[in-house]
Amino acid sequence: MLPHRQAGKCASVLLGTAVIALTLSQIHAPAGLAEGGTFGFSLLLYHQFGLSPAVSGFFLDMLLLLCAARVFGKAFVFRSLLAVASYAAFYALFDRLPPLLLGLTGSPFAAAVAGGLLLGVGTALVVGTGTACGGDDAAAMVLSHWLNLPLGITYLLPDGIVLLLCTFLLPAQIAVGSLISCLVSSGTVLLLQSALQARLPRPAG
Repeated sequence: MLPHRQAGKCASVLLGTAVIALTLSQIHAPAGLAEGGTFGFSLLLYHQFGLSPAVSGFFLDMLLLLCAARVFGKAFVFRSLLAVASYAAFYALFDRLPPLLLGLTGSPFAAAVAGGLLLGVGTALVVGTGTACGGDDAAAMVLSHWLNLPLGITYLLPDGIVLLLCTFLLPAQIAVGSLISCLVSSGTVLLLQSALQARLPRPAG
């Protein structure tokens, strides 16, 4: 791949992970919104079986990334490692800042819509380069390839299922807000599907 194209992909990954980290640390976390995917599933395992979310989440992410690597090859792995590292760095940075969006923290529904839009944009920037920021992205990309479904749909399926399983652990307002965020973020990715489609990674081999 030409150096300038590789640099452009790296820039898109960095911008996308920054948007995702900012959204989760400054909107979702202060508003108390729950997450779907591997993070939400790891919390479910903690509440049901006492398993540490740090341990279960790590192994779930690694398992899904390895499955995706078998489909998409080594280049996918290298880009995804950059995405995972940059997301962790950005989250650590933004998490140290005082709340920047106080107007959203008191309204789970406003936070859900704003957070969902930003998560969708950030995810599109990352996945549009053929990269996964974690196990959620990897699973959605593999399902999109296997089932020949739009990426926005394959994001909605696992996240929505996990959030529905977690609803009995959450207050009703938070549960509804979390589901709204999931729907908005998946819908945003779906709207950007035409721009993403040509750039999704091809299966290895």
